[in-house]
Amino acid sequence: MVMQLLSLFRRDNSPVKPSQKKVNHEWDRPVEFIFSLISTSVGLGKVWRFPYLAAKSGGGAFLIPYFILYFLIGAPIYYLELALGQFSSRGPATAFILAKGWQGVGFAMIINSVLCMLYYNVIISWALFYLVASFRKNLLWKKCGNWWNDERCFIPGVQNSTYRIDQTLYNCTQAQYENISENSCVPIN
Repeated sequence: MVMQLLSLFRRDNSPVKPSQKKVNHEWDRPVEFIFSLISTSVGLGKVWRFPYLAAKSGGGAFLIPYFILYFLIGAPIYYLELALGQFSSRGPATAFILAKGWQGVGFAMIINSVLCMLYYNVIISWALFYLVASFRKNLLWKKCGNWWNDERCFIPGVQNSTYRIDQTLYNCTQAQYENISENSCVPIN
């Protein structure tokens, strides 16, 4: 069964033999190459940070210059990296030896990858911390006695921290004005 599934991803669709060794370093199918490009292009930055930046920078109006710069600058540089890597069959440190003035570019790419790795490892560690902490009986973020809480912290279900108007729950410490009627607002003292 496994061999039949593996044969779906081969270029010639011939069954895979256990003793068969691959000598060339090419993709078995073009779809594998496309998936590898997508996996290197779409990461945590695109999934988590891009919607925030788009909303902060103007929403739909931000997408117009983003895609213009992507097609004018981002895609050609990405294609250059792919073409140079396939042409030279080398990594980033040695691929740019072809031109003397570009030798530092490969090392800059490696340093950039290491710095991004450190940054995203911190984000992953936060996610893992909150995943493990969410299995506790008493959640850390359920009480107001923690060092990171400020004066706006309230415990859900406590009557004196919130009030209800038309079944809508408002936080007293964040509301600046109380709506008395449709035309006037009175400051909360």
